[in-house]
Amino acid sequence: MKILVTGSQGHLGTMLNQSLSVKHDVIGLDMVTGEMTDIVADLSTIDPGHLPDVDLIMHTAGLHAPHVGKCSDSEFVDTNIHGTLRLLEHACQNKAKRFVLTSSTSAFGDALVSNGVTWVDESLTPKPRDIYDITKIAAEQLCLDFHRRYGLPVTCIRVGRFWNEPLPDRFFYRLYRGLDVRDAVQAHVHCLKPDIPAAGTYIVSAQSPFTKADLPELEKDPWLVIDRTVPELKVKFKKEGWSLPSIIDRVYDITKAKKELGYLPKYNIASMLKD
Repeated sequence: MKILVTGSQGHLGTMLNQSLSVKHDVIGLDMVTGEMTDIVADLSTIDPGHLPDVDLIMHTAGLHAPHVGKCSDSEFVDTNIHGTLRLLEHACQNKAKRFVLTSSTSAFGDALVSNGVTWVDESLTPKPRDIYDITKIAAEQLCLDFHRRYGLPVTCIRVGRFWNEPLPDRFFYRLYRGLDVRDAVQAHVHCLKPDIPAAGTYIVSAQSPFTKADLPELEKDPWLVIDRTVPELKVKFKKEGWSLPSIIDRVYDITKAKKELGYLPKYNIASMLKD
């Protein structure tokens, strides 16, 4: 299969390119030159006519949350919305088998904020809070609209947090909202399977040890639940001399991605503690 990966020099794009290249003909597109980049281009100005014919597009490129305040609203719109539109048009014109958009759980915006702990699954209605959230939701809607109007198979993956953050944050986030980039790659690779739904939006993160029944106790004292489900975590924090975080504000539910994509994260909190 011939696959175009945008954002090929990014954290996710690089690893996705490496994984797909084992069995497929992968073409990398990025603004930055590098080992994974075959086409140097800016999505905000790219001419779709200069893109190669491909069977599938993995669209990981874009402006992200850290760019808010550093890039203008117009730059976000040009890159995240107009860039996605150009790629969708190209996919339709070349009868691509699927278009995969890397979105973000950040797109839920203020819907993640409540007086308690928010259970986050795909039924939660997003409430965008900034230009990044707005453009991510718009890009997702463009994908779904191209499916409705033209029958283009599309998959939108709302990835959890996989930034290269301080270790204490990464350990704690892996409990309820974090993600290992290797699992993010796995979720995208699953989108190549012919038997997944023609269109869908999915939350992809690590497997949380928490359930909906844990929410009241998580709100009161998260370490009561953590000590019951992952007792090794407090031992790790104390051993390293890290302060214990006191708040968990959400829990990501990956049931839909597991059921419909066959996504099974390997790098959950237990694996992270072991390694």
